[in-house]
Amino acid sequence: MQSSNKIASLKKSIMALGIIQIMSLVLPLITLPYLTRVLGVNAFGQVAFAQIIFQYFIMITDWGFSWSATKEVALVKHDREKLSALFLKTWLAQLFLLLILFCVLLLAILYVPFFEKYKNIYLVGFSLVIGNVLLPLWLVQGLESSDKILKAQFFTKLLVLPLTFICVDNNQDAIWAIGVLGFTSILSGLATQYWIWSHLGLTSQKVSLIEIVTTLKDSANLFFSRVAISLYTTLIPVVLGIVSGHTNVAIYSLADKFRVAAQSVLAPISQALFPRLSYLYKYDPDEAKKLLKKSGLIMLILSFLMSVILFFSAELIIYIFGGENFYGAVLILKILSPIPFIICVSNLLGVQIMLPNNKIKAFNNILFVAGILSFILMYPLIKKWAEMGAAINILLIELFVASAMMMYVVQKRLIFSKKEVE
Repeated sequence: MQSSNKIASLKKSIMALGIIQIMSLVLPLITLPYLTRVLGVNAFGQVAFAQIIFQYFIMITDWGFSWSATKEVALVKHDREKLSALFLKTWLAQLFLLLILFCVLLLAILYVPFFEKYKNIYLVGFSLVIGNVLLPLWLVQGLESSDKILKAQFFTKLLVLPLTFICVDNNQDAIWAIGVLGFTSILSGLATQYWIWSHLGLTSQKVSLIEIVTTLKDSANLFFSRVAISLYTTLIPVVLGIVSGHTNVAIYSLADKFRVAAQSVLAPISQALFPRLSYLYKYDPDEAKKLLKKSGLIMLILSFLMSVILFFSAELIIYIFGGENFYGAVLILKILSPIPFIICVSNLLGVQIMLPNNKIKAFNNILFVAGILSFILMYPLIKKWAEMGAAINILLIELFVASAMMMYVVQKRLIFSKKEVE
């Protein structure tokens, strides 16, 4: 009976995360054909480039908590005192990082000509980072309570549609395009904060600056994993923008949006599995492996289908969502199309097996080497082939990550139990 309740809870969590994920993916795609045509290639590239910069800010405020804190919440969720202390020190650490980043942005606007030129876009766009901090998904996922915030997420994200069509009218409205996303992100975060403080029964706790610093220090290893990942994901379009300009970023970003959308289809399963597997690997390893095999097979099949669909539908997708001015994105999307399947493999091996088994050092080492390889290859590939070189770079690096994790997991016999190996 208890096992069936756990399965039902996992399904509810996956379902809720799935609906939230669909909203996050579908709504921007509905507005995408409108934005690409109304803003034009250059203004659309400005917005895309700003979003890439703020992905770095979001990565810093996340600080690896989506892995470390999610796992900790899953282990202490039945103890309100420990949960309260964990939430407060982690969330305050995120607020501390948010304040530092805002100061960094102001300095960049004052002293860097590029940021000074587009200062309004970046000041308004910072709302994306605020909204992300207000919505501590690591807490919600660790509690397996995503269904509890579903209504608030649904209605706030739905606002993107009317606000985009009302506020964005011509190629001078790039600031409004990013402002709509930031505004709805903050609303979503505030709604989640209301649920946290009114429904979880968290107790007040004193948190010192030393505790905040210690929290950041304890999650630093996983943060540097995120940094390593960024060297072959978000850094690539940044370098592309610097070397080739906003137009090339727009073409690459349009194709990459669909690559990200395809692999994000499986994100709800991955996000729901991680806290559950973290708990099971500690208290019931055999059950963890059974769950991993069942869910892993589903994820691999779905991700393979997504990759195939991307490859054969690339021309149609780009024509519908970008128009003739973005036709160069067709080849980019075809090059990127295998990545959803490759990332699914590395996610199962790394996030769902290595991290729950505390193989953090090996996990970090693989990502660090991948980041260095990407950093070495990035400039020459982009310099020679622009956005096509950027796409080739990320494809090669994702293949390396998946292969290295496969070799490690098989060597350490982390997939099979001892009985199966014998």
